[in-house]
Amino acid sequence: MSSSDKKSHYPEFKQAVAGVTPLKDDNRANLKKKPKPAKYQHYDETENELQQEYFSDGQEIELLGFEDTLSFCHDSISSRYFSDLKSGRIPIEEHLDLHGLTINQARHDLSLFIQFCFHHQIRCIKIIHGKGYRKNQSYPILKNKANSWLRQHPQILAFHSAIPKDGGTGAVYVLLAKS
Repeated sequence: MSSSDKKSHYPEFKQAVAGVTPLKDDNRANLKKKPKPAKYQHYDETENELQQEYFSDGQEIELLGFEDTLSFCHDSISSRYFSDLKSGRIPIEEHLDLHGLTINQARHDLSLFIQFCFHHQIRCIKIIHGKGYRKNQSYPILKNKANSWLRQHPQILAFHSAIPKDGGTGAVYVLLAKS
């Protein structure tokens, strides 16, 4: 094919691919764009005060260590479904990271987050509480608070420490009731 033949085909090619979007530099097409979730902080504070009632510090519960597993399952959840939660087979729809927060900040953020997820029919979430390794601590504070608070909340059906790739004993999968 001569160079004049190549030039005559170029306009046809250009016309044929006119509506095509070029691939990004990484040479991969983005087939599924996840919608960005709405921020859960928009809820009315009076509603949140009611939610925080579920997060009492008065409930006595055995203190867990840094590497101990969190686990709770309501009677209404089948053992098979709970097994799927424990093994990370239920897709995580949202997550919240409590690292570096005070107890009051963590209580507030967790309360808002659960309320948001419940109202938006999000069923499975991950809470990252951290393992709590600090020089002057003999047990993880936020991990133990999360264990206590999640057990008290009526919309929480089950929870279990995450598998290693999702944070291990520094995070917990949580299953919420349907709204």
